[in-house]
Parts: sequence; C-alpha cells; structure tokens
Amino acid sequence: MDNPNIMAIIICLSIPACFHIFSRRKKRILYLSLYSALTIFALIILECRTAFIGLLFISIIVAGKVIGLNIIPRFRYKLFFVIPVFLIFCAFLFSLHLKKQNSSDSRLTIWSIASNMISAKPVFGYGYGQFQKEYNLQQAEYFNTETHTEQERINAGFTTTCYNEYIQHAIMGGIIGCSLLLALMVSLIHVGWKNRNKQYIPLAGIVAFAVMSFFNFTIESPPIFFMFVIYASILIGNTADPSRPIYNSLHKKIIVAGLFIAFAFIVTSLQKYNAQKELAYINDLIFKKELEKADYPLHSIEPKISTSEAFYRIKARHYILKQDYINALKAIETSLKYTSAPSVLLEKAQLDEKTGNLAAAESCYKLVCGIEPHLFKPRVMLMEMYLRNNNIENARIIAHEITSMNPKVNSEKVTKYKEFASEIVKLSSTN
Repeated sequence: MDNPNIMAIIICLSIPACFHIFSRRKKRILYLSLYSALTIFALIILECRTAFIGLLFISIIVAGKVIGLNIIPRFRYKLFFVIPVFLIFCAFLFSLHLKKQNSSDSRLTIWSIASNMISAKPVFGYGYGQFQKEYNLQQAEYFNTETHTEQERINAGFTTTCYNEYIQHAIMGGIIGCSLLLALMVSLIHVGWKNRNKQYIPLAGIVAFAVMSFFNFTIESPPIFFMFVIYASILIGNTADPSRPIYNSLHKKIIVAGLFIAFAFIVTSLQKYNAQKELAYINDLIFKKELEKADYPLHSIEPKISTSEAFYRIKARHYILKQDYINALKAIETSLKYTSAPSVLLEKAQLDEKTGNLAAAESCYKLVCGIEPHLFKPRVMLMEMYLRNNNIENARIIAHEITSMNPKVNSEKVTKYKEFASEIVKLSSTN
C-alpha cells in the first residue's frame, strides 16, 4: 500500500483472525507472543494512531472473552474493569494527540468546517462523490473570510477525505445517509454482542472498524472495507437460525433483482474501463502533439466518460495546444463540476486571464489561496497577474501577505518568493 495508514489499519483488522488461528495451535503461547511482538512493532513503524485505537478495542474484546470478564454476573464488579480501561483509553488518546500535534489539529479543523457543512444541508447532503469538491470550497471560504489561527493556516491543505466516515457520510448523504451507516454498524455490533461467547472474533473486527471510522478513512479504502465485509459475513452467517428456511419467494426475487443490477453494473464498468484505456491512448497522442490524430477519438469517447474530471483536463490540454482557449476554458469549467483541485483551479485562472476575464481569474487564485493557505505559489501567481495588468496596489497587498507569512517548511523556493515579494513592496512604495 502506498499509504502507511491503510497498511496499518489492515494489519490491525487482521489481528482478531490471526489470534483465532494461532490460539488453536499446540504451541499457542509461543505463536501468540511472537505474532503480538511483530504486530506491535509493525504498527509502531507505521505510526498510525487510528490502528492503535483499533488495537485497544480489539484487545478489550479478546481479553474480555479470554479471562471471562464478559460473564461477570454483577454490574458493580464490571465497573472495576470499565473505569480503568476508560481512563487508560483517554490517556492513550491524549498521548497520540501529542505525538502528531499538527496532524491532530488539522483534523479538528476539518471536522469543524465539515460540521458547518452538515448544518447547511442536513437532510440530503451534497451528494455522494461530492465531498472533495464541496469541502475544499468551504475550506477556501473559511480561510479567506473567517478568523483563523496561524497554526490552522499552516496545517491546512487540499483535502480529499474527512478522516471520519460518519461525518463524511453526513455531508454526502445528509442525516439519511449517516443514519443508514450508523444503523449498519449498530445492528452488526448488536448481533455480535448477543452471541459474544461464540462470535467474539468477528465482533472484535467489526467494533475495531466502527471505532477507527471515527478517526480515519475506512469505507473510502476498498482493501479496508473488504476486510469489514468478511467479518460482517462471518458474523451474520454464524448467527443464522438453522431451523428456519434460508430463502422464501421474496428472498429469491430480491436475489434475481440483485444479480440483474450487478450484471448491469459490470457491463457499465467495463465500458468505462475501455473508455479509460482509450483516454490513456489519447493522452499519449496529445503528449506527442499529434493533435489531429487525437481529435476524433477525443470526441467519440465523451458520452462514455462524461463524469471524468481527468477527461476534461486532457480535453482542455488538447485545446490549449491548438491555442483554442475558449473551448479549453469550457472543458476546464466542466471539470470543476466534479473537483475543486487546486491544479484545475489554477489552469482555469490562467485561461480566464488569457480570455480577458480578470475577475474570474482573480477569484480562482483566491480560492486556491484558501484551499492551500500555507502555500506561497498561488499568492505569487496572483501577484504576478496583478503586475501584468498594472494593478500595482493589489500586487502590493499580496506582496505584504507573502512577506509576513510563516512557511510550513523553509526552502529555497520560499526564500525566492519572499525576496520577489519584498522587491514589489519596495517598488510600490517608491512609486
């Protein structure tokens, strides 16, 4: 996995199953000790706090089964277990927060902005697949108009996930979507808890997944979600009542309908896959500047790939090379229906300037400054646009911002940007 968080969460979710396998061996103590040491060592190397939180809950459930805490008859005795575990968990969370303070603070900022989005569209949300686009626009508005701390500015950046599946589903699907997700988790945990004496292994996996979903992306990652599906399947399959018939006429109708939908989905996916292959070929032609050869296939695949942001970016590049900036701008504007990526907004700003729409170009540059508030480059590009169009006063204002900004990481580029901005400040004050 290219992301250490995904790898760490997968390792964490494998723990209940591996514990079950090794505990059935003859030399179980040796196997379990070695496995535990290697697992903890791997998680320490990967430095994923979410995985440690999942590990804590898995440990509680497994330990509760192994040492019999789940069958203590009196509630007051359970308190001697629950209260220390709760205090240890709070201390554990606090230590994890301190370990990666900047990352923790950035997530708090994301959750704060996201909560305002939920209150704006609480019932139906913004639509599935729209989180990245809508969230970053809200973040830009926050950093461009609201009061924020310097630390928030430095930690913020282009965001593709909320790092909390429940909040993200509330944004995309509103209360309805979030309620369905919560109902799924609660119902699985309820079934597992009712049968905890024989189902504690899949229960531990489900609980870990549900808890880790509060702090990271899980459903958004297919390998992680696949592990959840395995545990859910085992949990449901093992708790089915063997005395009841598995299928009735309604079940059979649902299965047939499901198979039909699945078949239609597969056919559509294959069409999109072929269109993506054609798009890669077209992109190669454009890269080689064989523009005439790319014309027909570029237009012919559009109906099959009309919701792809990448397609419209490639189409825009095709028109830019032909110096057809009007059509290039139309392609980029279509792309922005599906994304608010800074790179796409910067392309639009440059095309707006080429076509004479300076107000639109200025708006795009300011959006990028809000989405990536710690970056110097978009501000420098905005300042350069002002200079090209003899807007010295606004160029000076941006130059002052650049000289007063603290960099997230010092670099040679940042030094050059600050020197350039200082020259603009001096030049404007002399004039």
